Amino acid sequence: MRLLMKIIIILSLSVFVLRCAGASSFVRFEDAQYPVSLSAFLYDAEGQPVYPGQRLEKVGTIEYEKTIWASGYGHVEFSYYTDPGGIINEQVQGAQGDGVINLVIATEPCALNAFLVFSFIPFWPGCASVSISGDIVKLSN
Repeated sequence: MRLLMKIIIILSLSVFVLRCAGASSFVRFEDAQYPVSLSAFLYDAEGQPVYPGQRLEKVGTIEYEKTIWASGYGHVEFSYYTDPGGIINEQVQGAQGDGVINLVIATEPCALNAFLVFSFIPFWPGCASVSISGDIVKLSN
């Protein structure tokens, strides 16, 4: 009986310690109609890289933020993927640009994940904040 109690206590504590309140999502750019690059350059029509200061001029900045939600220790995702392509299209078109360079994708856990007392409950929601930024550029001839 004592052994069974010890096993139950150890399993209960391990579930509490190994719990995972949070969320995850894939970031896709399938709807983007403009080139989006993590690098500091775009390719021209001949396939050659063009860097800022050559024929590439910064004309704006991309800003995008979204909160991703999940439950069931992060396994039940409410947002399987995020596609900021539509927002990028609007911002690039508004700045009269030709693409985006220096793209940065960052995530941070939400404050809701810090409630350790509740996070071991499977249906307790978890979240992550996704922020995307980059430079809108125009390619000159």
